[in-house]
Amino acid sequence: MNIKDKSAILLFIFLILGILLSVQFRSIKKTNSQKPSAVNMIGELQKQLDEEKKRGAILNDRIKEYETRNDEYLKAAVDNRNDQYLKNKLIELEQTKLKAGLTDVVGHGIIVTMDDASKRLNDNPNINIIHYGDILKVLNELKKSGAQAISINGERIIATSEQICAGPTIRINKNRYPAPFVIKAIGNPDKMYDALYKSDTVAYMLRDKIRVDIKKEKEIMIAKYSPIHDNRVDRIMTELEVGDK
Repeated sequence: MNIKDKSAILLFIFLILGILLSVQFRSIKKTNSQKPSAVNMIGELQKQLDEEKKRGAILNDRIKEYETRNDEYLKAAVDNRNDQYLKNKLIELEQTKLKAGLTDVVGHGIIVTMDDASKRLNDNPNINIIHYGDILKVLNELKKSGAQAISINGERIIATSEQICAGPTIRINKNRYPAPFVIKAIGNPDKMYDALYKSDTVAYMLRDKIRVDIKKEKEIMIAKYSPIHDNRVDRIMTELEVGDK
């Protein structure tokens, strides 16, 4: 076999390989174009989430409206009966709902704002930041001082509420929140203010340069506990977006 024959055979082989590679590349490109990218999937999921949030907000407003109507009908029914026994039971019901955190509360009290130190002043990164234990101690001080209702970053604190450290955030009622933490408490403002201001808990936090601000307020509104409020889906979507980058 001479050189020309060998060249012709090699040319033929390379031509076949080129055709096969071209067909394979087009097939892969077509397949990829049919598959939604991660970015498109996240965008579509975000759109669906926004729509569900709108529906959830509408349904939540309806629930509040029906609960308000129910309370009004119950009160009217008791007033019409003019029965002191029923009136006493209605008062007991309202007190129970207040203790359970199932009613909005308005009154005077204090607002405590807690934030990490502006600068890390220690080699140990855990020294100058707020931990769930700090928040728990503040809550205990407020409860001992007669706080009637407490919220943290808008989350109503009830008997089953938990404050758990979750990395750089703290989980409250199954929702994660970063610092700063705003604690609202309704009750005797002077008593709660003095109890916190003189407490070892606040003294230790100030020693570690954690920022603590305590203010008395004439009117504070604390919303009732709502199991519908849940930002875990938002967090998942954020993690997906970050992971995709």
